[in-house]
Formats: sequence, C-alpha cells, structure tokens
Amino acid sequence: MKGNYFEKVCAMKSFTEICEPRSPSPRPAPPERGSSGDCPRNFASHLDQSSRGFSPRRAKRLSLSLGERAGVRGSATNFFPRPIISYAILIALLACTFTVSAANSTAIIPSPTQAEARAGNFQLNFASRVMADKKFAGEAKLLAARLRPATGLALKNRTGVAKILSPGDIFLTADGADAALGNEGYKLSVTPSNVVIRATTAAGIFYGCQSLLQLLPPEIFSSKPVKETTWTIPCVEISDSPRFVWRGFMLDVSRHFFTVAEVKQVLDLMSLYKLNTFHWHLVDDQGWRIEIKKYPKLTSVGAWRDGIGFGLVSNTATAYDKHGRYGGFFTQKQIREVVAYAAARHITVVPEIEMPGHSSAALMAYPQFACVNAKLSMPDKGGVFTGVYCAGKDSTF
Repeated sequence: MKGNYFEKVCAMKSFTEICEPRSPSPRPAPPERGSSGDCPRNFASHLDQSSRGFSPRRAKRLSLSLGERAGVRGSATNFFPRPIISYAILIALLACTFTVSAANSTAIIPSPTQAEARAGNFQLNFASRVMADKKFAGEAKLLAARLRPATGLALKNRTGVAKILSPGDIFLTADGADAALGNEGYKLSVTPSNVVIRATTAAGIFYGCQSLLQLLPPEIFSSKPVKETTWTIPCVEISDSPRFVWRGFMLDVSRHFFTVAEVKQVLDLMSLYKLNTFHWHLVDDQGWRIEIKKYPKLTSVGAWRDGIGFGLVSNTATAYDKHGRYGGFFTQKQIREVVAYAAARHITVVPEIEMPGHSSAALMAYPQFACVNAKLSMPDKGGVFTGVYCAGKDSTF
C-alpha cells in the first residue's frame, strides 16, 4: 500500500469527469444494438440486455464475434452474488475513466485506446500454458487461477524459461513493450496460435490480462465448470493505457457492513474494470470497523448498533452478533489480508477515518473525548449528529 495511508486522515474528492469523451461535441451517433459506442451508451445496452432476462448460458453458439460479445459483456455480473451486483454497475461506469474511444468493437470495458480486429480465433485447451517473465510470476499465477474455475483447465505456469511458445500458450513479457504507454499501459496481441501481452510493468501486464478475460465468452466469470463452451478469443491487436492516474471506487462499510469475502468480490470487480484505488470508508457515526488494540471498546461497543436501520428490513442482512446487534469489524489481520489482496491486483487502499465530526460510534465507546453537552447515540440513519471530538480537551489529542 502506497504512502502509509492508514496513518493519515484521508478525504476523497468526487469525480467531476466520469465518462466524458476525448473528442469535443458533436458526439458520435448512438451505436446499433450489439455494437459499442461511448461508455454510457454502451453500458446502457448491457443493462438493457440484463433487464430482459438475458443469460450467457442461453447463448448456444460456440464462438461469438467481437461485436456480438459487446452485447453480452454486461451479463458478466450475473455470476457475482448480491449485493455485489449493484456495485458492479457502479464500478463498470467508473471504469470509463480508464480511457474512452468513439467505438468499442472489442467488447472491453473500458474500451481500449486502440484496437484492431483480425481474422480468426485463439482457443484455450488442455495443453495451453501461461508463460511469463520471472518478474510477472504473480500475474501469471492470478491469470491461471482466474481461468480455471469455469474452464476446468489447470493451466501450467512457466516463468523465466526460454521464450519458445507452443500453440495455445499465453505469454506475459516485457520484451517489445512500448514504454510510451506508461506504467499501466499494455499491448495485447491475439493470434490463432498464441496470446502475447507486453508491458513494462506488472500493473500493465495485469490490466492486459483483464482485457483478455473480457474477450473470452462471458461464462468465464462462472465459479463452477461450464460445459459445452468453447473457450475462444477473437484475434485482435490492442494498445491501451489509462486516461486518469487515480481511478477510484468507495465502499462504505460503516453504515452497512461487508465481510472480508464481500470486500474481495468488490476488489475483483474493480480490477476487472482496471480501477486502481479502493477508498475504504471504515469509520462514521453509524459504526467503527477497524480493530485498534489500545482502544478495544471501539469495536466491542462502537462496531454495533441495535438494528440495521436506514429503513431496511432486518432480514436483508446477516451481520448480527449473538445478542442481535447489527454491525461487525475487521481485525488487524483481516485488514492486512485485504490490503495484500488488493495489492496483488494493483489496487491501492485508501482508508477513511472520520474526525473530528462523524464520530458518534467512537464516542459511544469513549465518551470522555466528547464535549460536555454532547448528546451521544448510535444512529441508524443519516443526518447531522453531535458526536464530535472535543478539541478543548488535551486528552482528546
């Protein structure tokens, strides 16, 4: 994690540009069904497909063209459990900040800077291997692990070996990489024989792998083996780099608690859409979510409230303790686990620790740090509360 952010009080600026196209008006005409245009319209077509009950399992074809896959790419979220799907929609929209082009014929979100479709298809098979430069061993391992559940293919990893490819191999390398694409840019070349991803850094290789995943049939996102599917990738030449350095997503676990497994699902979706900054909202009036061993009441008291609140039905959540209180917290070990999981996916974690206001949960645990006339409570809704650290007390500091 960069910059020791957990030792700082962090605040995020809101995005003012989400999917603005590079070119000035007039904007390109809306694409036809099954094709892709600028990010908002393209993603709207995906939502439309999903709202009509579209399922990738209904696609009987063994191979889809690039244009055809554009129409089903949004259905990848069918394989992620709720409540993650609603976050998948937001993440995909924010992903438009990677880069925007007038036409997204590659069915990749966000659309690459340059892409040229070629004739033919590459096919994964039992003899396929993931070959990589030694410094990209982590990315090769992640790619092979991501491909295995749906395909059933136990792809072998080979790193630091002679660069002699066999048909069906995937190669991750810095050889021939374009330094002008920057630290997160990559080139992806798909031929009938091989897939080669070139980048100067591990981050670039990782993002090339995410584009590769999106070029596969949407069933690739299944957590279980999918039968009667041919794992083909349309031949294409892609050159891509991000438009923005900071591509972030915020998850508020204070008002509504998410488990470690659910946080990891959000990180997986972020990485798929090449978002690189995870704003983790760990503290607010409604709950304190990070273990501080010097102040144990922050989690024994401040992590729990009487009910789920916010007008929600109690059985819509499972985050209850044995006393029926709603909430939860992350141990320091779990925090490190999430940070390491994010780092492996080239995501920087930026925690948000509220002060001096938005601190009702902390002050319910340690009221001596509040001002004398503060009326403390553990709120279960939004609003303005008197839970503010008292700056007039030396003990507060």
